Amino acid sequence: MEWYPRDPLVTVWIVKLVDGAFPPRAQRIDSQTPLHYFDLADVESICGPPGEGQERKLYDLPTEVTTERLAATLRECGSGLLRGDLTLLPALERRIRDRARDGTIARWGHEGARERGW
Repeated sequence: MEWYPRDPLVTVWIVKLVDGAFPPRAQRIDSQTPLHYFDLADVESICGPPGEGQERKLYDLPTEVTTERLAATLRECGSGLLRGDLTLLPALERRIRDRARDGTIARWGHEGARERGW
């Protein structure tokens, strides 16, 4: 995928490659789903100032400002991951699984969540 200066840019994914290639993205996440795609907002929520990743609203910002903010966040919070330091992965996976579990419970209740691997 390529980015052009006039394209809206609001999401940055950090991807854990498998054998040097992009793995398919999981369509459904349960407690056993291998996780390879991590939204920069999740990375920011774990390593950035409290609440900053949650409150970020980039859709209304001009593209140049959005790009600069995402790049700054990537430098501040994601640079370790990009260098191969995977110490954030357990916290990222826990955050993603917690959100998926909570969403599943909200949609199908506790019994339905158990049927779906929670």
